[in-house]
Amino acid sequence: DEIPMHIRATVNTGASKEDIREAFMHVAIYAGVPKANNAFKIAKKVFEDMDNME
Repeated sequence: DEIPMHIRATVNTGASKEDIREAFMHVAIYAGVPKANNAFKIAKKVFEDMDNME
């Protein structure tokens, strides 16, 4: 899946978790709430994985 890769890449550019969450809120308007909810779920897992790697 591409979303985890893009989340990690975005964090590597200096974006915060909150920045990413905010972007997903905007995506919800265009892609639909179910898609955004799925993105939030994926992001949560990616953030947990990244935190565990530190």
